[in-house]
Amino acid sequence: MLEELRTFIQTDLLNLGEDDALLDDQELLVDGMVDSLGMIRLLAFIKETYQYNVPPEDFLIENFSSLDAIVAYLERSKATS
Repeated sequence: MLEELRTFIQTDLLNLGEDDALLDDQELLVDGMVDSLGMIRLLAFIKETYQYNVPPEDFLIENFSSLDAIVAYLERSKATS
């Protein structure tokens, strides 16, 4: 899951090359790397790839601040559903 998300964010949202590495704990929102349109695209990717629709009440910065946070959120959500 982590690598799929990393690849999507690096290539589709940030247009980073293969030599540019996105760190697992790198701040995506606070540092302005991903904007609101990027977050909508990320939510669509999560829905399509993992068949999980993020409810509005879960759309919080702590759930989507970094790759680590996104993976932890999705794992928690899958465990409770």
